[in-house]
Formats: sequence, C-alpha cells, structure tokens
Amino acid sequence: MSGGSVSAGEPLAWLKAALWQQYGLAAGDLTAVPGGLVNRAHRAGDWFVKVYDTAAVPAAAAERSIRLHAFLAERGAAVPKVARSVSGEPLARAGGHVVAVMEWVSGQSLDPARVTPADPAQAGRLLAAVHDLGSAFGECPGRSRARSRWERSGTTGPPFRSRLAASPATAFDRGIAKTAQSVRTLPEAALERLAAATGTWGLCHRAFHGGNVLASGDRRWVVDFDNAGYSHREVEVLTAWNLLAAGDAAEPAWRAAGAAFVAAYQQERRGSLAPARH
Repeated sequence: MSGGSVSAGEPLAWLKAALWQQYGLAAGDLTAVPGGLVNRAHRAGDWFVKVYDTAAVPAAAAERSIRLHAFLAERGAAVPKVARSVSGEPLARAGGHVVAVMEWVSGQSLDPARVTPADPAQAGRLLAAVHDLGSAFGECPGRSRARSRWERSGTTGPPFRSRLAASPATAFDRGIAKTAQSVRTLPEAALERLAAATGTWGLCHRAFHGGNVLASGDRRWVVDFDNAGYSHREVEVLTAWNLLAAGDAAEPAWRAAGAAFVAAYQQERRGSLAPARH
C-alpha cells in the first residue's frame, strides 16, 4: 500500500494485523461504520476503530486530536475511553495511517427529533466539562488559530447584542444571532457574566452539534475532537444550542431550552474558572 490515502476498496489485513500486534485485539470481522466525511471507521466487537486519512488530515493533527480525546476521557469527561497500545500510547501508526481504538458506545446521534426535556441542561454540562478539562491539556489540537469575523471583533461588553443583530453575513454569524435570541430574556449583566465565566479564549470543541453528541439511554457522550482548537468559548456556548436543537427562536419553549443550556453551563463551571490566556 502506498501513501496515506484510505481507499474504499483497500483490504483490511494490514489493519487487523495492527490491531493484534499493537493492541492484542483479535479483530475478526471488521464492520464498516458509515458517516465519516474524511476518515474511515470500523467496529471490532466492543471497539470503535478510527482510521485517519493522512492524505487529508496531517498525521500530527490526527495524533493531537486523539491525545486530547484520551486526556478528557481519563479525567472523567463523558467521552468514550481510548484504548492504549502496547507502547502505552493512545494511538497506533500502521500502513501509513494513524489509528485510534475507542470504546464502542451503542447509541444514536442526538438529532433534533431525539432531544428530550433533560437535554439542554445535560448538554450544557457536557460542554462545560470539555472547556474546563481542556484548559489543562496544553498544546491545542486542530486547525488554524485564525479567528472568524465574530471572534476578531470580540463578543463581550455592552455592544454584544447589537453586534449579533447587525446583518449577519454568514451561516455561522446567523447561527450566533439566532441562538442569542434564546437567551435574550436574560439581563445584559447575565450575558456579560457568561462571557467572563467562559474565560472567553481557550480550547473549544468547535463542532459541538447533534452529530457529535451520542444519545445512549439517559446518557450523552461527546465525540469527534478533530476540529478542536482555540476560540472564544462564549461563541461556542451561544451557538451550541442552536446546532443541537431545531426550532423557532421566537417560540418561548425554544428560548427557555436555550437559557437552560446556558444556565447549566454556567453552574457547572462556577468555582473552577481560570483567567483567559492567549
């Protein structure tokens, strides 16, 4: 096999050999898991095996993403645990690829139709844990640190609401504007406290949407840290509920759910906040 590109028709003998040699895992039949846009995934018994396409994702970025995932799991975040190879690393290198082996979580993506009344608060606590524990990770994985238009202008202080309402130009900007309506019943001081509470600039998931939150019974799990990187945390807080739950921002129930999400986030992080560092 040449290069690091994952071909759809590629035989998996190399992967089975790597799982045995580096994890002591007799994979048997590997079942393809659909849904990946860039990388490929398989199920091997009770394990989820992710194969990074290093032709599209730099190996160093893939490795940092896996290390962040393992770091969070080992500190109690609601993310699937990552198996360590015989070398003690949370990843393996084989056949020109980077491979991660994670616990298989039986569940489904949290699409809007599956959102329950308990989900706003639970999702807020999940995101708070990622922000809190991620603060201690050190080197941040993911893509460029370049900021979006909203991030460059900042989101704190008195102009906060007017910036959100000023003709959003992109889908991301519109998402912020829509989600802000879910918490607009909060006083301005509460929004300013949110900005202060997030520490504003720090490690974020940056893809905290229903496709990356798994619903397994009453539990919720966060997955896929491939886009993680530095950003303004209050931006992620204010966009996350819009991405998780469909609905009309003018509806009182939708606004109340968004406010519950933000309140749970704030409550979870109270007393564990550190000043922002850039």
